[in-house]
Amino acid sequence: MRLLVAAACLTVGACRPFYRLAAVLESPATGWFVAGPEGETQVTFGATGEAACAHLDAGSAAGPLWLLVGDARDPRTDMARAAAQDLLARHPAGVFVYRWSRYAALDPLVDELALGINALAQCPRVADRPVFVVAHRAGGVLAARAAGRLRVATPEPSVPRLYLVTVAAPLAGLGLTESSYSGDEPAFSVLLNGVIPAYAPPTAGIFTLHLRSNPLHSANGHDPSPRGVGLPGAATRDLPRSLGADEALPWVTAALAEGRLTDVLDLPDDDEVATSDGQPRRARVCQRREEIVAAGEPFIVPAGKKVPADTPLWDGVELPAQPPDPSTYVRCRPCTCGAQGTLESLREWRELNTRAYERLRSARAVYPVAIIPGFHARGPVSTYRLAAGLELVQRGWAAALILSGGHRRGGFNEARAMLDKARELAASMKLDLEGRVFVEPCATRTITNLRNSLRMMAALGLRYGLLVTESKMTGQANVFYTGLETLVPQELRCPVGRVSFLSGDGPLPRMGEHDTGCQPPPTLLSNPVGFLFPIRRPSIFWVSPWSRDEGQLHSALECGGGSPKLTALEPDDEDPAAEGCLPVVGRDDFGCVRE
Repeated sequence: MRLLVAAACLTVGACRPFYRLAAVLESPATGWFVAGPEGETQVTFGATGEAACAHLDAGSAAGPLWLLVGDARDPRTDMARAAAQDLLARHPAGVFVYRWSRYAALDPLVDELALGINALAQCPRVADRPVFVVAHRAGGVLAARAAGRLRVATPEPSVPRLYLVTVAAPLAGLGLTESSYSGDEPAFSVLLNGVIPAYAPPTAGIFTLHLRSNPLHSANGHDPSPRGVGLPGAATRDLPRSLGADEALPWVTAALAEGRLTDVLDLPDDDEVATSDGQPRRARVCQRREEIVAAGEPFIVPAGKKVPADTPLWDGVELPAQPPDPSTYVRCRPCTCGAQGTLESLREWRELNTRAYERLRSARAVYPVAIIPGFHARGPVSTYRLAAGLELVQRGWAAALILSGGHRRGGFNEARAMLDKARELAASMKLDLEGRVFVEPCATRTITNLRNSLRMMAALGLRYGLLVTESKMTGQANVFYTGLETLVPQELRCPVGRVSFLSGDGPLPRMGEHDTGCQPPPTLLSNPVGFLFPIRRPSIFWVSPWSRDEGQLHSALECGGGSPKLTALEPDDEDPAAEGCLPVVGRDDFGCVRE
C-alpha cells in the first residue's frame, strides 16, 4: 500500500505529506544511539556534544570508537544491531549507531550524521584514538554524502584518524528512476531510487574504502555499485562472493576489530571474480604494440645513441606545480642501517623526489621516466641495470629514473644502495644526475617493483614510461615475459597497469596469438638457441599505470596490498610519515640486520 501511495504522490507531485508520514511509520525513533549490553539508548549532542561524550568508556585504554550507519529498511532489526553487540565484547571506547529514515529530507539527514561524527570524534576521551565509521547498504550512500562535511582533527596530517568504510552500498543509486538528484527533492529515497552520478571529495585526513557485494542489477540493467563510482580517491574492493549483502556488515566490523584491516583491503578485486562460466578472470596486463598504437599512445623503441630528429617528445609543461603527497603512493616505513647499527628511518627519498619532480616539469624526452628494479645482492646486476638506465637518460630517451627497491625489515635498503651506485656511474659518464632520480623505497620483489613504481607514475600524472631489466644475469625479464598474467591476479589481486615488450632477448619468444605482448618476437637472439649467445642486451618494456577493464579506467593507485603471503612478507599498510621502523620477520626487536 505504501508503494502505491508513493507512486501516486510522485505522479501528482504532492509527496511531502507522504514522506513525513512514511518516515514516522518506518522509524519511530531516529537519530544517534549508544549501544550497550542491554540495548540502545538515544543520545543528544547539545551545543558542545558533552552529553554524548559522557557515554564513552574511559576505562578502555586503547579501544577505537565505532560509529555504525545501518540500512534504513528496518532500523529495528537491521544488521547494525548484531554488529554493535559483537563490537561491545571487544572493549571499544564506544559504539554508536545512527538510525534514520529514507523518507526523511536528505540535507537534514546528512547534517545530523556529520554533526554526530564530528562531535564524537572530538570527545577528549578519544582524541588520540582511531574512529571507524562503517556504513551499510543505503547507509553507505548517506555516509558518502556526508564525507565532505566531516572535520576530524589528527595529530599528524598525513596519518588518517577516521576510517570511513561503506559496505554493500548502492553508491550509483538503484536506477529505478531515470532522473538524478538535483537538490530540490524532499527525501533521501528520491536520491537513492535514481542514478547518483558523483560525490564530492571527502575532507583531508580521512581514509575511505568501498567494499562491494555481489551486484544486484535492477530491471533495466543498472548496476548500483560499479567500479569508479563513489568517493574520489577511495579504495574499492569486492567482498567474498559467498558473503551476502546482509551479513557483510558484522563480517567487516569483526575483521576490522580483530586488526585485520590489511585483510579487508586485500579482498580480491575484479580481476579475480569468476566469470559467467565459473572460471576466474585473469588480469590482462600485457598488451601488444598494435593495441597501444591503436589507442593513440606513443610506442617508440629506444635504439641508437641519438634520438632521431623527427621523434615526438614528451614534456612536463602540463604537470601540476606541486608534487603529489608521498602518502598517495608510498605505503611503508622505509628504513636503513644507522651509524650505530640500529634501524633508522630513511628520509632523504622525499627530498630527492621533490627535486626530481621540479626538474621533470621542464624536461623533454621520448619517455618521462625509466624504472630500474633493485637487486638484493647488489654487485654487477644492479650496476648493469643502472648503467642501461643512465644511458637512456644521457641519450634523451628518458628524462629521469625511478630507482625501486627497499627493505623495511632489515638494514639494507636497495634504493639507497642503487642511488649511491647511480651517482658513481653518472660521474664516470659525465652525466648530470641532479634532479633526475626518483626513489621508490619500499618494494622487495619484482612484482612489487612494478606495482609501486607504477603507483608513483600514476601519482605524478605520468601515463607511460619504460622499465629496464635483464634476462641473462638473473632472468628477471623472464618474469615479465611469461609470468605477469599469472602473478598479477595471484599476488597483487588488482589491476596494476599495462606492460609491453620493447627490446631485448629471451629464451621463449611469442609464437602465436595466445602468447602475451610482454614476450619478444622471434629473432636470431630471441629463441632457445640464440639465447645462449654471449651477447647481452638490456630488456626494456613499455609500461603504463593505467588500464581499462570493461569500459572502466583503473589506476595503479587502486592496487592494494596483495595476497596474504605477499603482505606477510611485505606489509603495505604502514604510514610513510610515521617514525620508527619494522623489525625483521620473526623478531620482536629493532636490531639492524645487514643483508
